[in-house]
Amino acid sequence: MVFLPPQKKEPAYRPDGSIAIRITYDETIQNLTGVAEDISYASPGAPFLMVFNSILFEHPEIRKKFPPGVLGIELNGGRPDVDTLLKDGDRIHLLIPSPPRGTKKRPRK
Repeated sequence: MVFLPPQKKEPAYRPDGSIAIRITYDETIQNLTGVAEDISYASPGAPFLMVFNSILFEHPEIRKKFPPGVLGIELNGGRPDVDTLLKDGDRIHLLIPSPPRGTKKRPRK
């Protein structure tokens, strides 16, 4: 299986048949990483979890700041399963969900 870590821009031609996945970040994550979006490449049918793990590897500050269960993830506007197989042109969006109304935000250290 071919996999390349997130890139800054998509090449015009991909001779290896890989798929391109666009990764976008909400404002909080953009401020943390300094990146608004990335493009990742993988073999057709790569599992979502593999690409998600590569995002956290490429941007370890996300994993350090937001423990499991805090980070919101959308795949093409919906909620992905870890075993979802990706297709060319899929879009992953990482966000920090707002707390429900009436709850207090705890300051992060």
